[in-house]
Amino acid sequence: MSKAAQFVGVLDFHRNNPWSKEWTLDAPLGYITGRPDEEMIVAPAGFTTDGASIPWWGWLIVGPPMTGRYVEAAVIHDFLYVNHDYSRARSDEIFLEAMKVCQVTKWKRRLMYRALRIARKASKIYHSHDEEPQNIGGNNDD
Repeated sequence: MSKAAQFVGVLDFHRNNPWSKEWTLDAPLGYITGRPDEEMIVAPAGFTTDGASIPWWGWLIVGPPMTGRYVEAAVIHDFLYVNHDYSRARSDEIFLEAMKVCQVTKWKRRLMYRALRIARKASKIYHSHDEEPQNIGGNNDD
């Protein structure tokens, strides 16, 4: 039996300074997923976020990062990425689910979710060169 996904608390935050893209939570923001096997996620007061990571040209379609109905979902998603309690794939699914709870229109949440997944895959490819090379020849200098 699934449970109803919902936010716990109200988003209360402030901009760090007028030129910053970062915002800090003044009160905790909780989210209960729709899966019965998962505990409530709580982004604590003091957590810093940039909201939805939307390139400037995307603002024309979905709006700026800290506006719109998706802001609470973006804050929880940022917290999940920093906290590492869930895989990135599950964190992205929670973002999609949370946008539905926030009543983001279906086309907009699907667009934001797809863009997120594409950016994640592109980032994975781009950063693949950062991995340590493996010693295939077996010559260890231990």
